[in-house]
Amino acid sequence: MSTTNKDYIYTLQKQRSRQKRENLKYKPSRIQLQVIGNGSPSEPRCVMLITDHINYVFNCGEGTQRLAAEHHAKLTKIQHIFITKASWNNIGGILGTSLTIQDAGVPFLNLHGPEIINELFSASQYFINLNKIQIIPANTSLQFNDKTMKVTAISIQNNNEYSNDHKLIDHEFIDNCKHKVNSNGKRSRSPCNQCNYINNIDLKKNADNMLIYICKIHDKTGTLNIEKCVNAGVEPGPNLGLLKSGLDITLPNGKIVKSEEVTSKTERGPLFIVMECPNENWIDTIVQNSILMKYQENSITNKNEIVNVIVHFTPENVLNNSKYIEWMQKFGAETEHLIINEKNTGFSSESIHKMQYKLNLVHPTIFPLFDNHSLNNYSDRNLEDNVYINEIPKSETDKNIELGTSYVKKKIIIHRCKTLNTFSLRPFTGWNSETNVQIEPQTYINEAHDVPEYYKTISDLKLKLNNKEKVIEDVQSYPRLLMLGTGSSIPNKIRNTSGILLQIDEEKSIILDCGEGTVGQIMRFFGESEGYKILKTIKAVYISHLHADHHLGFIGILKHREKVTDEPLFLLAPEQISSFLELYNCKFESINRQYKFINNKAFLQKQEILQSSLSKALYSATGISKISTVFVKHCLFAYGILITLNDGQSICYSGDTMPCNTLLNLAKGCSILIHEATMEDDLEHEATMKRHSTISQAIEVGEKAEVDFILLTHFSQRYSKLPVLPKDKSLESVGIAYDFMIISLKNIKLLPYFYPILDIIFKEFQTTLKARAQRRMVRREYQKEQCMEIYSR
Repeated sequence: MSTTNKDYIYTLQKQRSRQKRENLKYKPSRIQLQVIGNGSPSEPRCVMLITDHINYVFNCGEGTQRLAAEHHAKLTKIQHIFITKASWNNIGGILGTSLTIQDAGVPFLNLHGPEIINELFSASQYFINLNKIQIIPANTSLQFNDKTMKVTAISIQNNNEYSNDHKLIDHEFIDNCKHKVNSNGKRSRSPCNQCNYINNIDLKKNADNMLIYICKIHDKTGTLNIEKCVNAGVEPGPNLGLLKSGLDITLPNGKIVKSEEVTSKTERGPLFIVMECPNENWIDTIVQNSILMKYQENSITNKNEIVNVIVHFTPENVLNNSKYIEWMQKFGAETEHLIINEKNTGFSSESIHKMQYKLNLVHPTIFPLFDNHSLNNYSDRNLEDNVYINEIPKSETDKNIELGTSYVKKKIIIHRCKTLNTFSLRPFTGWNSETNVQIEPQTYINEAHDVPEYYKTISDLKLKLNNKEKVIEDVQSYPRLLMLGTGSSIPNKIRNTSGILLQIDEEKSIILDCGEGTVGQIMRFFGESEGYKILKTIKAVYISHLHADHHLGFIGILKHREKVTDEPLFLLAPEQISSFLELYNCKFESINRQYKFINNKAFLQKQEILQSSLSKALYSATGISKISTVFVKHCLFAYGILITLNDGQSICYSGDTMPCNTLLNLAKGCSILIHEATMEDDLEHEATMKRHSTISQAIEVGEKAEVDFILLTHFSQRYSKLPVLPKDKSLESVGIAYDFMIISLKNIKLLPYFYPILDIIFKEFQTTLKARAQRRMVRREYQKEQCMEIYSR
């Protein structure tokens, strides 16, 4: 991180610290639960408590930061993250979210949950730099209380949950983690103390601890009525403060003025519970919990114990279990239930759909529309006693009226959540299903059509493509590439972080890098049914280097893939990732049987040291001929890769790098070079400082290597819609990548024909980029003049 960025973050932190101290003085007047991710196969599990001043996150699955940013659930207001259980479904997005809010200048983040999550942060320090934010560790022994609410955590242990899959650690992996890596990717002088830590690791059932959060919003004290005070004879002064705080006063004339006479009534603070029942093995433990029993209808002694809403991070099979249903009934008709699980449906992001509809106009096969049917339809009619409701009086909930995704089951009011659904706690208006993500295809199409010169440009494109009919006939041929993430650093609403699905044929595929949310991208593109079939075809995952935006999606792939196959995949990665995966396997969830690790170093060009039996198994499983790697210029242990197919074609992928001869030599004569192009040419200095490439530099590498085609990817998120392409370079064999672009090795050569229509569709965006470039130029000229003035003195 540059000095300028450090100073900027430090300044932001001071500003936000002052604001947070000021906010702590006031109770919020607006409080609501909002669904960020509804837990469907393509979405994270996350519910946020949003207030005037502070946001509280309950569970933080992969992709949380991306959706929160798109839907303006301000990440800068997050101060607390509550985790129910230390599973990847709940914590897969916590590291990425922490990085993002650190860069936004948030000074601290409080963790709440099983204390094992602290070790996730300790283990990640070898590839994530969080030294600009104070991470306050989780401590289950502390009760949380602030101006908004009081949270009591119930710790539950399930002795039946321990898995024999947790085996003793193979200490050979310790050799893979010898030194920490700093923010510049350089080896630290200090040895890795995690090695000693792992040597003494305690294999107790850490991840089997689960927390249920009972959250009581503080009562809202009545407001002081000044008119009534004047009528009662109260003069301005300290007596007004006493009355406002609830105390009675005696006036000099002996008259007693009661607080209740001059203030409005105190508003009861609602009570909600956030919980998880991971599987049916946990049901007995939960239903027999004595603390939860106190909040059930027959045990309530005062209205403050009435539970208004329970948020269930609970799978469908548990939700349909008769014991669990009976337990839910005991909370009574006053309690509503929000469901976050895999059977939920609906859209989570408008932006990706809007982008895909516009790109689909360019080429409907290379930019296909999503399988939205499986995303937006929930129909479980096996539950014969389900009655769908909206705002129906509780006395009438036995009527068979369908009005949405809320329903009554066994007299339990259940709401199936969609992204952006809310439950308002203050003011208490309850459930609102009208706030959700809406997709308006015709609106997006009309936006493109309304741009001047659209029709002429699209007609010219179709004419050119018609002349390439033989190529177009092979658009569905294998091998082919599905771009899952084409942005750098952090995800934004259009481009996810790095990820490529290389489909060798219908039964074999390889993942090239897998940033956070990669598996969600697969499920979003293919739909649930086909998505799981695709996961089964993945035989290998390649990770180019250890920066978080290139590998935080790996465990998510494993967890989804294990639902459809027991066959382990091959993990090709820098050896230093082993310690993190081993720790996760031993302390969180068993994953070691789901992959076979191979060090990227074993494939180094002209130095291959891979055992013949292992290489034979790898190449047989993936259906390829050979893999070669080289070190590239980015961070420590950063690699480029060349994959040679059985038919002799080859694909070279740079990972992250600045221009370097090792990659150039590796790519010599290859069919496709997929090269990072993080910055526009005008930002070459910044690209060099961050050890990335500009667009022209990436093109020059391909030209010197005499490759057949250059595909540019890993764009800075400032170029989310269209990067700034050089005007002095030939682009006849150059294409730019977009998320959800699917191309074969034959029809990839159609991409250069798309530039004119892309310029038209994103004309307004291009104007914005040009304005930014102009401001940069003016700023540089001014700085240059200032320097010359100083030197001339």
